[in-house]
Amino acid sequence: MKVLLSALSLMLILGTILTVHPFASLPETVREEAPMVLFNLERVGGIGSRADDVVELGDCDEGIRKLADTLGWQDELEEEWRRVVGEEEAERQLKDAKQRAAVLEDEVDKLAEEVDSPSHLFWE
Repeated sequence: MKVLLSALSLMLILGTILTVHPFASLPETVREEAPMVLFNLERVGGIGSRADDVVELGDCDEGIRKLADTLGWQDELEEEWRRVVGEEEAERQLKDAKQRAAVLEDEVDKLAEEVDSPSHLFWE
């Protein structure tokens, strides 16, 4: 395993808390010249402390979609995802994501209205 890690030119780390060994120690074994890219909800394992490391905080799937889009691989990612999960599951997940986005948008709108309302400035 150490031989493979020493040959890495880049390490992608996706959605982890890095507490279970042997995976928890993987970032420590990557050579200094190989940047690590973390897609996760929070920083873990000191990743991001080196100059060439990249940390994309947020939903792991969304981070990967951003990366694929940046690299021009969005169509290939979508095609592979649908192949793996199946068309029915893909449609279900997309529908759920749209519903969650609509709920979040409604919540943001309500909060914005409350902040814009002068009544929030006064104590009753």
